[in-house]
Order: sequence, then structure tokens, then C-alpha cells
Amino acid sequence: MKTPILLSFTILFIPNIFSQNLVSHNRYIIYLSDKNNNSFTVQNPQQYLSARAIQRRTNQNLAYNISDLPITQSYINDIANTGAKILKKSKWQNFVCVQIADSTQLTAIMQLPFVVTNKLVNRVATLSSIQNKIDKFQIENTVFPTSKIAKNNITNVIEVDTSISYGASFNQANQIAVDALHNIGYMGQGIQVAVFDAGFPNVDTLSTFDSLRMNNRLLGHYNFISDTIDVFNSSYNSHGTNTLSCMVAWTQGQLVGTAPRASYYLFITEYAPSETPYEEVCWLAAAEYADSLGVDVISSSLGYTTFDYAASNYTNADMDGNTTICTKAADMAASKGILVINSAGNSGAGSWQIIGAPADGDSVLSIGAVNENGVRASFSSKGYTADGRIKPDVCAQGANTVIAKHTGGFQTGNGTSFSGPVLAGAAACLWQAFPNKTNMEIQGAIKQSASQYNSPDSLLGYGIPNFSNALFLITKTKFNAVGDTKIDNIFPIPFTNELSIIYHSLDTEKISLTLCDVYGNTVVSEQFMATTNSQNIFTCTGLETIAKGIYIVTIVGKNKRFSQRVVK
Repeated sequence: MKTPILLSFTILFIPNIFSQNLVSHNRYIIYLSDKNNNSFTVQNPQQYLSARAIQRRTNQNLAYNISDLPITQSYINDIANTGAKILKKSKWQNFVCVQIADSTQLTAIMQLPFVVTNKLVNRVATLSSIQNKIDKFQIENTVFPTSKIAKNNITNVIEVDTSISYGASFNQANQIAVDALHNIGYMGQGIQVAVFDAGFPNVDTLSTFDSLRMNNRLLGHYNFISDTIDVFNSSYNSHGTNTLSCMVAWTQGQLVGTAPRASYYLFITEYAPSETPYEEVCWLAAAEYADSLGVDVISSSLGYTTFDYAASNYTNADMDGNTTICTKAADMAASKGILVINSAGNSGAGSWQIIGAPADGDSVLSIGAVNENGVRASFSSKGYTADGRIKPDVCAQGANTVIAKHTGGFQTGNGTSFSGPVLAGAAACLWQAFPNKTNMEIQGAIKQSASQYNSPDSLLGYGIPNFSNALFLITKTKFNAVGDTKIDNIFPIPFTNELSIIYHSLDTEKISLTLCDVYGNTVVSEQFMATTNSQNIFTCTGLETIAKGIYIVTIVGKNKRFSQRVVK
């Protein structure tokens, strides 16, 4: 990976035609003791961070520290002088990942005074275990063709059209009420998302991604496995194409993603045919690069538990938020102001059962899976973490999720790999509405809006979020007892099956509430009791049967009458 100073990697790097592969079985992490004699300082972050990254820190009042400083260059030079090949560098975890030709090089490295220890990160076992990895990857993210979804044969509507026809993908947006945010203009504009996955074949040509490409919102791409910009190769695993489509696809009447107008970086960090800790190193490298670019959201549909080489395996006890390479990377990314969203995993019905890394991170929003009816998918990984924290955090549709095929057209798929990006796109839309909020404030509102926030469990976590309610939770202000009788808020706007009114009353009084259409016809009429000098919440339910349109809500109290226009 190039240093963070070289930000426009799509121009600087020339792709090659070689397929990605792990050509060696002797890659080691070399942990370093310090960053002494460093040419960079925390007082000059512009030396190693983009202006956008600095602005993200400024917006969230985040200080710079030694973890931001690149590794001391003289240390890198001394390691390279042993003959070892430098593969990756991590400033956050202060290590260099090297490839060595023989044991004498490792011996020479370990004798350097600034070297602490080493870790083997890429031993691959037998051919049969590699085949098991291929099968596992495909089974856990199974895609099922369906005759209900037609092939992609319509013309995509680019940015000028604000109307949305979700087609079969409506439920995955409506279940978390992100369609309500779309309806008032929040589709992720201005938010940058980095997607970590195994490959993005044909994203550069598929028509469902036309809007992404034609409007210059595909900001860059890089393959951290092969160290090239080759990510669209049709021979690569199509998982990234599938997950990306959950967020950014735009094909009217078929599939509209949850953040169709956000901007994206595409990073390959996963080598699908095998499972080694080197992939975690690549995840970390991508996270550091995303930080330097100024990315807002990381969407990762990856997880790590066991490996081809059994000696590298993690255990359930390691899912404590502080152990694995990628979990420490994810939490560090969050500490830099990035909203990190990771799929919980698909081990709920297997022997492992619980979430994997980096979903166990305490600052990571980990996403479980439900079906179209809100029922937990049996494969969705469970909580709790090894140290007893709630996981998964929330859930979205990850069973029968509509996704784009890398060969064209659409199908449905199962996996938290899909519920993760569905949720990540919605989070991008919410953050667009409140760009001055911190990543953790956005995460907190998502949790608080969820269906079982007051009684979380190890299966659904805090439940299924409602992004319309999350919008309200961020906008609401503390109740001030001094003031006049008034309506404090009406939400969600637009509403679907229910409408809530927050009413500040100075008296105990009977309230009449009516909802009328634009012709004056009353469609709802209810009465409530308001209590003295308090903030009362009245909720009208059963509104799913009334037609979409503009309505007038009217509240009549003892001495006051209020009317406000609302939209369904």
C-alpha cells in the first residue's frame, strides 16, 4: 500500500493482468517497539492526512496522537536491508508485514533493537481445506435466483429523477424506514463509504451502477491482496458486487440501494479461496487508507474466526473486542471518527454460533439478519461477546434480500453480508441529515430507534432500527418546562402506519386530534388526556390503510388549536 500522502491511487497505480493470489507461505507481522526519530509530528497532520480527513476530525473534536504518525522510516529501511520484502505497514498497530525467503532473514529481523516480536500470518493448509473455504464462503452467502425479479433490461434513471420505484427491494428499505429519509431528500449525498470485500466484478460495466459511475461517485478502488487497482476482474469472487448493490444500485422497479447517492471507495481485502490472518492485515491496511482519505463510513461484510492453519484459529473467548488484528483496527477507525459497520456473521446455526471479528468491537455497529417479516434468520450469528456486551447491535433484512448479480440482472440472497450494507447505506443517509454529529451519536440514534431498545438480547441485539424515528431522536431537544402550550414535534414525516405527536401542555386537559385529507374529509379522530406542564406523546396507529398524500393534523385543547400539514 502506498503511503497515505498519495491519495489519488486510481491515477498513480497501473493495473496488471495477474490474478490475485497468496504466492508465499512465509509472511510475518513484525511488531515494533516505538516511533522514535520520526519525521512526522502530530502538530502537522496535513503531512499524512487529506484535508477531508482533517475536517472529519475537526467536526468531531478528535485529537491527533502517536497512532496517527507513520512508522519510523529508518526502521522500515533496516528491515528491508535484511532482504525481506515489505508488504504492508500499519501505523495504528506499529508493525510491518514482510515476506521472507528463508529463516535467516527472520533471524536477522528479530535481532534489530526496535523489534519486539513476530506473528505468522499466512500459512495455508491442505488443498482440501482450501476447497472447504470456497464452499463455506458460498454457502454462507448463498444467492437464490427467483423468477419474481426480471432481468435488468430497463434504462437506469440518473440523478435528475427524484422519484423512486424500489420494486422487489422495497421491503428491505421500508423495514428500517430509510425510504422515509429518501422521500425527504436524504439519499447519502456527500457521504463517503468504503466497502471492504472479496471482489467487485463488472461494477465498472453493469447498468445498475450507471448512476454511481456517471455521476463521478465511484471515487477510487484498490486491491490490497494483489496490491493493484484490479478489482473489477470477472474472475474474482462476486460477493463485493452483491453487497455494494444493497447500497448503491439504481434500477427503477427492480433494486434501489439504501444510499444510492453516496460516494464510494471499493477495497478488496479478502482472498476468498483461503482463510489466513493476512486478510486481517489487509483489512487493517484498508481501514488506515480509508482514514487518510477522509471516508465517513466503512461497510464490511467480512468476518474472521478460524483459519486454514489451525494454529492461527481464534476461539469464542477471543471475541472480546480487544484481541484480533481486525477488531483492534475497526475500533481504532471508529476512534478516528469513522462509522464502522460490520456484518455479525453467519454462524448462528453452526458450532461457532457467536459473532466473529471485527463485529465484536465495542465501537463497531455489528448487524444481524432478519427476513422480510422481521423474524431472525437462523444463520445470523448470536451474542454475547466474550466480555458480555450486547451483540449483534441491530438487525436488517439479510434473508431474501434483493441483490444485483455480477452477470447482470437480480436475485435474492441470504447472509448478514447483505443486512450489513443495507444498514450501512441507511446510516449514510442519516448522517447526511446531521453532518455535524459524531459517528457515535449516529450509532447511538440507530440503536435507540430500534424495536427492542429497552430489552435487547443476544439474538437481535437492540432490534430492527427505524431511521425515521432516528431522525427525530437526533432533532429533538430537551424539554423546557418554561413556555407556552405547543406542538413540539410530529413524526415520522412522511408517516406510514402510525403518526406520533409530541404536545407540550401547561394544563391537564382533554385533547382532540383529527387527521383530514386536503378535501376536508376526516380520516382519523381520536381523544387523549394531556398532563400538566409536561411533554405528552400521542400516537395514532392503523394508518396503513389510508392513501398516500398530504393531510392536515389538528389538535384542539382547552384554549388552543394547532394545525400542521403532514405527508404519507
